[in-house]
Amino acid sequence: MSSICIEPFWNQTSAWDSDDPDFTNCFEQLVLICGPCALLWLMIPFQAYSYLTESPRLGRWTKLTIAKLVLCIILATLELLDLGYAAQILVHYGGDAIPTINVISPLVQIATFMLAMVYLDFDRRKGRLSNALLFVFWFLLTISGIIILRTKILRAIGREKRNPDDLFGLFTYEVWFPVVVIQLILSCFADDYPERFENWTKNPSPESNASFLNKLTAFWINDLLRMGWSKNLRKEDIWDMIHDEQAEVLEKRLMEKWTKQFEGQDVMEDALSVGNGSNGTGTSAGGGTGSQYPPGVGSSQEHLIPGGSSGSNGATAVPTKRKKPSLALAIYRVVWPRFWTSAFLKFLYDMLTLLVIVLVGAIIGYTARRSENAWKGYVYSTFVLLVTFVQTLSFVNSNFINLRLGKNVRAAISAMLFRKVLSLSNSSRRQFGVGNVTNMLTADLQRISEFFFYQHYLWITPITVLIMMAVLWTYIGVSSLAGLGTIILVMGLQIILVGRSRSHEIAAMRYKDIRVRTVNEIFNEVKILKMYAWEETFEKRAIDMRQDELNALNRAGHYFNLNMAFSFVSPPLAALITYTTYLYIDPNHVLDARTAFVTLIFLFSMRHSLYLLPMSASLTVQAKLATDRIAAFLLARELDTNSVEHIPQSDSQTHSAVSIVGGNFSWHSRASSTRSLALKNINLTVSEGALVAIVGAVGSGKSSLLAATLGLMEKISGHVSIKGTVAYVTQSAWIQNMTLRDNILFGKAYDEERYLNVLEACALKRDLEILPDGDQTEIGEKGVNLSGGQKTRVTLARAVYADADVSTLS
Repeated sequence: MSSICIEPFWNQTSAWDSDDPDFTNCFEQLVLICGPCALLWLMIPFQAYSYLTESPRLGRWTKLTIAKLVLCIILATLELLDLGYAAQILVHYGGDAIPTINVISPLVQIATFMLAMVYLDFDRRKGRLSNALLFVFWFLLTISGIIILRTKILRAIGREKRNPDDLFGLFTYEVWFPVVVIQLILSCFADDYPERFENWTKNPSPESNASFLNKLTAFWINDLLRMGWSKNLRKEDIWDMIHDEQAEVLEKRLMEKWTKQFEGQDVMEDALSVGNGSNGTGTSAGGGTGSQYPPGVGSSQEHLIPGGSSGSNGATAVPTKRKKPSLALAIYRVVWPRFWTSAFLKFLYDMLTLLVIVLVGAIIGYTARRSENAWKGYVYSTFVLLVTFVQTLSFVNSNFINLRLGKNVRAAISAMLFRKVLSLSNSSRRQFGVGNVTNMLTADLQRISEFFFYQHYLWITPITVLIMMAVLWTYIGVSSLAGLGTIILVMGLQIILVGRSRSHEIAAMRYKDIRVRTVNEIFNEVKILKMYAWEETFEKRAIDMRQDELNALNRAGHYFNLNMAFSFVSPPLAALITYTTYLYIDPNHVLDARTAFVTLIFLFSMRHSLYLLPMSASLTVQAKLATDRIAAFLLARELDTNSVEHIPQSDSQTHSAVSIVGGNFSWHSRASSTRSLALKNINLTVSEGALVAIVGAVGSGKSSLLAATLGLMEKISGHVSIKGTVAYVTQSAWIQNMTLRDNILFGKAYDEERYLNVLEACALKRDLEILPDGDQTEIGEKGVNLSGGQKTRVTLARAVYADADVSTLS
């Protein structure tokens, strides 16, 4: 170090033991100047990765970006002047006249400011509003600059004259430091790119256009809070959802990572999809739909598992069992950048908590020593204030990221579940009833969402405890092992209890599925139960199932309560054992205020983490079980979209609206060994424009034939084709919780003339006169209830308004 600095790197006497402290020139140049510069260089791989994975958005130069670039050029020019002056000194006075570090530091700064310009240009190309790394860089350089400015002033006025460049260095630094401060101020603002929102929102959220500092302090939400304080908020006052937070975008990302796991491997037998094709051009499902099959069934849709069909006869290749895809892995691949960001902030919070304890101990020691310099007390207090401020920011932002991750994952999985429900095969519908899907959408997703809030406690807490014990060793030595041993013993017991709790939670979930399925069947067939007076029998069965579930939950709760009890007991127990050991092993040991207080704070600071550790472990187990259950559902068999050939309406070669040749259909899956054909040797041709009625006795297969033409049955053999778009009205009307007009339009554009003709044709005008708000009457939970006949007419009107090429009515 002396070869480049001449003087020592650190001088304890002048830096800490002096009444007027001052750092050495070597320390200031290497740590205070080159330190922030090194941070900018070390982050190149991460910045490069983010730039490469982000698509370009804008290329417009803004005044803010130009100003930042100009200031970087000014800073580089000033360092170039310092470098030239240092070279001149070396020429005139020789190699020992100026330390080598005074030449190295300007070179490093020039290269770093050029790197900052590169970052700014890439930010412009990618349309980034603010750069967090550059903000941190300018902030650190400003803090360091304050210290160096004081040193240069003291040296220039003659208190210490160590180098011949003091006056020139003070002159250039008096320009350099204000420019750095201006750069920091400019980094607090975001670039203005209004065109970012033109394509997808009219009322963008301020968060989308906020700078790094604005997001860090959540200052962007103040306008909404101020508005809510002054008046009642309305829907129009709430900003639109951020584009990257919308369910459609989130589902697309998760779907991509989920389906990517199937690449290069066959599908497992229990997850085999019989087809993964698409409709012909111009084909879409629309119009009236019944309650069982909502719009979209039979149309082109994205599948959640890959499948294949070989040949038109639907023969499927023999599947080879492979490693089961992991939904948890897919989630991690989507959220890992923010996952590790929140992990870093959580770890930083824990380390700053440790630092605060050490600083408090230093303050106690400072008050006990009367001979200490007064400025040290101010330094300790200032550091406690700054560390606490950063600690609060890291804690709040870590929790905010975790809460947002939980919300985003919940939205993405919910969309995937709804998509999957629309494409389930008949065998899968029997396997996963309404109760199962309801549990996934409520209980399972709630567990996954809660897991993200406590996700880091499970692995950060043990690390934090070990670090705290290592620091505690410096205060009480080997006695800290007594407290560590107590904590390890308690954590070992907690691990055992978590394992026991997990087994009972699995059993409770199994009992819950059975109970919900049974209760739904009871509600669906309540008329039969009433007719045969079976109420008490089935009531007892449901109560027994609920009791089994409660017993499993109670046992899991007992183990969880024991876990919590150990978490509360371990810190004071560890403190008691530590103090006893400390006084017992050496009679000369004395528990002074500093040792006792710091030790006590260290041990009790673990209480919160240890308190949340069993909860985090339990939530991790529950989230793992939930993702496994959802993954099993997502891997369920889907409808074969290749079973029906959809022919575009523009095809002039085909004259049949519906055609079935040699069709054999079953309600069971192809993999089922117990399947039986519901329809055999079906040959059907329906010409365009024809009106065909299928009549027959109850159970003769009329609805099955319609389902076969729509691809809702398993096609064993034969060929099915439909020309044009399709509308389907089932026996049970399917009404959504929205206005009557919206139930008829169902997403299609409003055409008044056609709409009125549909109302007349479906005999709905009389119903509109009865309803309180006509066709704007809200239907469903928040509105009125329609009669069975009215629901059927609305469903029929939906099919008529859809103006599909083929309409099927069951």
